[in-house]
This record gives sequence, structure tokens and C-alpha cells, in this order.
Amino acid sequence: MNGDPDAVRERLDWYRSRIAIEGKSILELGPGHTPEVLLAARAAGAARCVGLDVEHLVEPKGVRERGVELDLYDGRRMPYADATFDIVWSSDVLEHVRDPALTLAECHRVLRPGGTLAAIIDLRDHYFLQTEERWLHCLRYSDRTWRALCSNRSSYVNRLRSSEWEALFRRHGLEMISYEKQQSDVLRAMHRAGKIPSGRGRLDEDDAATYRLQLFAVRGDR
Repeated sequence: MNGDPDAVRERLDWYRSRIAIEGKSILELGPGHTPEVLLAARAAGAARCVGLDVEHLVEPKGVRERGVELDLYDGRRMPYADATFDIVWSSDVLEHVRDPALTLAECHRVLRPGGTLAAIIDLRDHYFLQTEERWLHCLRYSDRTWRALCSNRSSYVNRLRSSEWEALFRRHGLEMISYEKQQSDVLRAMHRAGKIPSGRGRLDEDDAATYRLQLFAVRGDR
């Protein structure tokens, strides 16, 4: 959010379009050094707001005094008891996790039954965000090569496509209640022309064209 009040308001309004936050416990994955949305949620009546990040988390001055907790973890098991939160949300974070299946399993675990997960997932190659024709450049590598290339990159992306995310959510007991895809005509045309990289195997057109997901899911029984 970088301190932009309009961006903070827009993001919080999007979360609230499907979730009532008043009196609820909220966990945000990956707030980094910009916990403004959690601060806004706390001011809007959330009972508890917690930000969870990996080692590079920067804690702005006065955040805890304003009612927001910030925690660090190793990217694997979240440091909370089962069924702790009513809401888990993240924005442009899940594409960076190195073990998406474990992360979604942990989201399911720390959510209360019927709790909601909201996520925005950016599926593009983060090294070529300014060049639409190269948004899927990262797919040209095999999984083994990609892991080697990204072993020390903080901006690692896991390269999952929209259908793979959808399947992972279902597998880990997170039932979609809203699922919106943003798609690129440029990528669609490249797919039809056979110009999409194929290191991870052939994509269908929907996966090739989808570059961003916005979704809400509820915790169900696995």
C-alpha cells in the first residue's frame, strides 16, 4: 500500500465486499512493511488484527500501540493454535510461497470452521511485469531449473496456474464462494499462436490467459 490511503481504502473495501470484519479476528499473510490495511481494519471494528511474515518483516513505529500485532515465522507452520482466526487474507503474497500446499493447509488449520480466506494472487513473472508478452516467461524453465535459479531470490514465484490454485484450495478444505480471473488478450493470442513457454507442460487457453486471481473461500471439512 506504501502509505496510499486510497489504495488502503480500496483493498479494505474489497475484503469487506464479502466479509463482515466487525468483532472478528483477522490474520494477514505477508504485510511486509505496509500493515496499513490491518490498521484500517482495526479502526473499522475488527477485534484482533495480526500480520504474519517471514524474516524480512519490518515493523513500523507505533503499530502495536494502534492495536495490530506483527509476527515472524519460517514460512511453514504458523505460530497459532487451531481455529484461531475468523478471517485470513493476503494480497499478492501466495504466488511467492515456496510450499503452497502447506500454506493452504495451515490457513485451513488456523481458520475457525466457516471462517473465510480472501486472496489476490498475481500469476505473472515478477521480473517482467512491465512487458505483457513476457508475463509467462518464468514458465519456460523446468521445475528443477526454476528451483535452482530461484534458490536465493526473495522474489521467487511458484508459477502455479489458476486451475492448479483452484484444485489446491479444494484439496485443502477451502470452498470457493467467489472466484474472479483477470485475463490478457495478448497472452491468449500468444497461446493460440503456440508462443507460450512450455517448460512446465502444455497449458490450456484459460490458464495461459489468466494472470491474476481474486477469490474468497470458506473453511469446510476436508
